[in-house]
Amino acid sequence: MSNNTPTENGRTLNMDSFWLNHANKIRQFSEMLQSQSEPLNNVLFFYQIKYSEHPNPLVKGPRMYDFLRAIYSLVEVEQAFQNQNQTSPFATIESQQILLRALGLKLDDIFSSSYSPGEEFSYYQYSLFVNQYRKFLNDLKNQFSQQPGLNIVNSLILGFYRAMGIDSNNIDQIKTNRKIFDDYFQKEPKRAQDIIKIYEALCKENHSPVTK
Repeated sequence: MSNNTPTENGRTLNMDSFWLNHANKIRQFSEMLQSQSEPLNNVLFFYQIKYSEHPNPLVKGPRMYDFLRAIYSLVEVEQAFQNQNQTSPFATIESQQILLRALGLKLDDIFSSSYSPGEEFSYYQYSLFVNQYRKFLNDLKNQFSQQPGLNIVNSLILGFYRAMGIDSNNIDQIKTNRKIFDDYFQKEPKRAQDIIKIYEALCKENHSPVTK
């Protein structure tokens, strides 16, 4: 079943039955994908340096940074759970389906919100990336509808690079970025504990646990 239902900000999304049954959790999860933490800022800083001379100017687009921040917020969460010797919160079919829809909502929020006259890039310029990544998310939803995928967060990062035409197989870079979070949580385990509490509270509030 699918249903075109307007969201609270007037946009229309194609909502299947899973979306409708988990709408509150998906929206809340999407809103959480915006960490401003020190390690995440360092990851984006290194990304900025590495691709400063890339021929595709969109690589340096401000909204690209915002979306990459959302994706790496997922890495931060995974590494927080790992720091506390807990299973990834994105290891089940339900959690992955929520994650994919939440990230799709974030994609729309970042790239479809109004553009100011002085912005460097327009929606039209971003649209090829947006359409490619949206298709990628839909493909993953279908692929992982019956069984959970392994390393789904890594897949989301690689999908970003692929849609941008950069380093689509750069697993080593992802490992390096994960180590940035690991090193931070080794020094600041309280931060890892706080992240876990936030996600556990979200799961309990919606009466449908994402973690095992």
